[in-house]
Amino acid sequence: VTTALYLNGSITNDSNLFWVANTWLTYYIDSKSNAIDQWIYLGYKFRINDNSSITPLVGTIFSWKFDSVPSPSIGIYYTYKSYNLYLWTDNMTDGNSRIVVGVDFKF
Repeated sequence: VTTALYLNGSITNDSNLFWVANTWLTYYIDSKSNAIDQWIYLGYKFRINDNSSITPLVGTIFSWKFDSVPSPSIGIYYTYKSYNLYLWTDNMTDGNSRIVVGVDFKF
């Protein structure tokens, strides 16, 4: 079972520079390795035109138990109207890197 709490906020008045913080709680059935992880990102939105933008992000992921080395993360997403296409990587320092591709949208 995984659940998360998402928080974000603007740093600049135009909201182009922003921060995002995600707290993930993962509960493994029949396991003692439950996890609470914190993801913190800093991003900047570059507007291409009225309908689209590109947003690079940089951040880190760390355990609330401080039982592992923090992992740097980088990503980018392209926005067109109400659709986002994500490309993301993390775990770059532990030899178990992953690449995540995602799409989200709002109605």
